[in-house]
Amino acid sequence: MTISISSRARWMRCGSGGSSRVSFPLPRSSKRRRFLFSYHPGCPARTKGSGWVALSPFQVLEGRKGCWVPQWKQKGGTVMRREGRFPGWKFGIGTVILCLMLLLVWGGSDVFAAWQPRKPIELVVMAGRGGGADRIARLMQSVIQQHNWSPRPIIVVNKGGGAGAEALTYMMSKKGDPHVLMVTLNSFFTTPIRAKLPVTWRDLTPIGRLAMDTFLLWVHADTPYKTAQEYIDACKKKGPGKCIMGGTGRGQEDSIVTAMLEKEFGVQFTYVPFKGGGKVAAALIGKQVDSTVNNPSEQIDYWRAGKSRPLAQFLPERLPTFPDVPTFAELGHPGLVYYMQRSIIAAGGIPAEAKQYYVDLVKKFFDSEEWQKYTKSEGLEAAWLTGDELNKFFEEQTTLHKKLIEELGTKRIFGE
Repeated sequence: MTISISSRARWMRCGSGGSSRVSFPLPRSSKRRRFLFSYHPGCPARTKGSGWVALSPFQVLEGRKGCWVPQWKQKGGTVMRREGRFPGWKFGIGTVILCLMLLLVWGGSDVFAAWQPRKPIELVVMAGRGGGADRIARLMQSVIQQHNWSPRPIIVVNKGGGAGAEALTYMMSKKGDPHVLMVTLNSFFTTPIRAKLPVTWRDLTPIGRLAMDTFLLWVHADTPYKTAQEYIDACKKKGPGKCIMGGTGRGQEDSIVTAMLEKEFGVQFTYVPFKGGGKVAAALIGKQVDSTVNNPSEQIDYWRAGKSRPLAQFLPERLPTFPDVPTFAELGHPGLVYYMQRSIIAAGGIPAEAKQYYVDLVKKFFDSEEWQKYTKSEGLEAAWLTGDELNKFFEEQTTLHKKLIEELGTKRIFGE
């Protein structure tokens, strides 16, 4: 049964299954709106089940056997809240208290609770399985679920196509959805420049930076090369393109590091891209390629098993994990320094409350014993950033990669 109330607060009943509508002018307005009052024997919280939404506990009228809930129905079925008080609406304090209690009992607590995810959280990886970003994503998934820090499960989704273009396009399609996160690589900056994608980091929601990842020059343990110079001299002797460098997709970090190496030493490799650092590392062990510039975490298990050998680090100082491996800076090449940021971002246009929820969640993961232990053992530099500092860092990285592309050339980096 549906009834309407006039501006004089006179109830109007209708027949079974019917409805009655009364139009009256709003205060200080000549426009007229139609207001419906739906009767629900159990009171206002049950309006959710009927397809209506109660406006406010202060806009509920008490009847003899239930409550009358005012609704404002617009075109398309949208129900909107009307602020202010209308003539003829009189409420008792008992009505207000009763309806507040009922809202709390029948789901009203969601209204007052802090924001939380209401469905599984996607954690997108801009690369294939087994690489550094994938390992971080799966560690994050495991730690958060192990400690019950999220009321909803985290699902890792790999989207490594187009050197990250697939992942970026997907994130753009999820605008406004607060249930999608992504682990970033530096292709976060380079791919939009190269592919002219209609999306950059500014269209997304930066959450927090977890670490700065590093690069090393690797060869198979069976090779005779003990230093970077020995390997590069051998490649020069073989001739241009005779040595094969395995790496991630064109335009991604590995191709940039390889281009830096080529320019510095005047050597030319044949660059073979793979979907993810894990596949690159496996290709070296399988002797499909002659060398790689893998992150430590991607090669470290093979190295510990004695199957691969690091020749030099693309860093200003040696990593504690590799105290016996020199840096290119030590070897007289200070320009051969390159990092990859490991950050978490969310889709664009999400509520501020959702962003803060994820900032707190990711910071909790960053502070965890598991993450700190992982960074030390896998050769990452734990480095937290969020807020304006993170935005500034992303701006600097965008400028840096534009400069690198100009200096190294698109042919070296993108193969074009």
